[in-house]
Amino acid sequence: MFDVITGNVTHAPRPRTAPVLVSNAVHGFVVGAILVGTVMVVTAPVPELPAMMAFVASPPPPPPPPPVGSRTEEDGAGQGTADVRRRSTDRAATGDRA
Repeated sequence: MFDVITGNVTHAPRPRTAPVLVSNAVHGFVVGAILVGTVMVVTAPVPELPAMMAFVASPPPPPPPPPVGSRTEEDGAGQGTADVRRRSTDRAATGDRA
């Protein structure tokens, strides 16, 4: 009970700080060297690209003209389905089969 006062206290042994610091420094150097070496080996030199790259090709040919006898909007082409239905019912009423 009075060991602290008399100076006969036995403490747990403490490691010296110098070996711990040296060990940490060596481990850090080794891990860093492995990382740097891996990065240097894995990364290959990237080829230098030209300043501008463009695809040069001729434009596509224009679409062919419509056939001569094609219907236009003025002739009634392009109207909605309601107009088509109305025309078909008009034909059925008159007996026309066109």
